[in-house]
Amino acid sequence: MDVPREIETEMECPVCGSNLYLITYDTQIPYEGRISIYTYFCKECRYRKTEVYSDEKRDPKKITVKVESPDDLRIIVYRSRRADVYIPEMEASIDSAEYSNGEITTIEGIIYRIGEKLDLLAVDDQNNEKITALRKRIDGIINGKFESFTLIIMDESGKSVVHSDKAMVESMD
Repeated sequence: MDVPREIETEMECPVCGSNLYLITYDTQIPYEGRISIYTYFCKECRYRKTEVYSDEKRDPKKITVKVESPDDLRIIVYRSRRADVYIPEMEASIDSAEYSNGEITTIEGIIYRIGEKLDLLAVDDQNNEKITALRKRIDGIINGKFESFTLIIMDESGKSVVHSDKAMVESMD
């Protein structure tokens, strides 16, 4: 693999105004393949910002998993930074964002993350009843009151993986 390179840039630190330095590093990691890591940092105030870019291109894909038992909640999932997650029965989703990161988690972890997002939305009284009802369903699933649902991952990068024979993979083209 390449050796990290450090260069001084003419970009100003957003905290103290000193010149930022840039470290670049190219490497290979599971799921994503070849990536480039760019870290901007300030030697004066220790400001740091890291960006990771995937260099490999794959075909977009859709992964569907029927979650039919509590054991299915333990299925390992790699969700790439460009993947949107949907649970149609709950009208719930996690959308990819420009600054999101890929993650290795479980189906239960995805359910938990949706619950966290609902907590942020709960301050909006307009949809409070719907949010409260969905939060109760999610809490029930996490705490042992299981109900079946479908997990759908739509991944423009084609890098997401569900480690289960139950995963059905289709091309999005």
